[in-house]
Amino acid sequence: MLSIIRHAGKTKLQQKRVAKVKILVVVSLTRMTSLTLLSGETFNTAEYQLKRERNNIAVRKSREKAKKNFLELQRKERHLQEENIRLDNLVESLTKELDKMRALYASLRETGIVDDGTTF
Repeated sequence: MLSIIRHAGKTKLQQKRVAKVKILVVVSLTRMTSLTLLSGETFNTAEYQLKRERNNIAVRKSREKAKKNFLELQRKERHLQEENIRLDNLVESLTKELDKMRALYASLRETGIVDDGTTF
C-alpha cells in the first residue's frame, strides 16, 4: 500500500485509479483479517460472515413475505372490484324492474283495477 501512496502525484486519471486500488486494498485487508464495527467490537471473518448470511436470509424471507402479502392484497382488490361491478349491475337491474312495476301500478290505478288501499 505504501508504493501506491508514493505514486499518488501522477495525472488525475492515474490518481483516480490509485484511489480505487486503495479502496480495494483496504476492503480486501478488512475481509481477510478481523472486522471492527462502529461500536468497537471486533469479530473475526467467520463470525461476521455467519451474521451476514443470517441477516441476508432474514431479509430475503421478509421481502418474500411482503411480496406474498402484496399479491394477496392485489387478489382481494380484484375480487372486490368484480363484486362491486356485479352489485352495481344488480342495483341497475332492480332499479329498472322497480320503475317498470311503478309504471304498471300507476296505469292500473288510473284504470281503476287497483284501489289505493285506503278502504278495507
